[in-house]
Amino acid sequence: MKKGEEVRRKRDTTILNFVKKNPVSEEIKKKVIGASILELKDLLKKKEVTSKEIVCALASQVVDVGLDLNLLADADLEKSFEEAEAADIFMNNNSYDKWLPLTGVPISIKDNLDVKGMLTSFGLCSKIDNFPKEDSHIVKLLRSLGAVIFVKTNIP
Repeated sequence: MKKGEEVRRKRDTTILNFVKKNPVSEEIKKKVIGASILELKDLLKKKEVTSKEIVCALASQVVDVGLDLNLLADADLEKSFEEAEAADIFMNNNSYDKWLPLTGVPISIKDNLDVKGMLTSFGLCSKIDNFPKEDSHIVKLLRSLGAVIFVKTNIP
């Protein structure tokens, strides 16, 4: 088996296990899947969903659609879940006017941007071992605005 196939198989197994361990209702999925950032912020503000539920709904959608199409470059859903949990705690303990612009909103990152500890391959097999030690400036900015880094998506 080629190394790229091994990496993909391991990633997909990890994602499937996460989704099994963290099920989400169809009602939550309907609210979240296809929602814009503004709609997600509104759902969070109204406490109709939590950031953790958004991460789980999106992870479920990845399993339903993304794995077969190989849309992902990498995912660390456990870390995304931890970031979402921290955001949920912050949102529960602070009024909306104290929230950052992207507090609790999961964001996917393209594979040409470094996310600490996540594969950055630029779509090249020769970069299959490239795991950056720090975030790119754009990812740092998104985090500073409260975003939850969800997954890395392949570039065409």
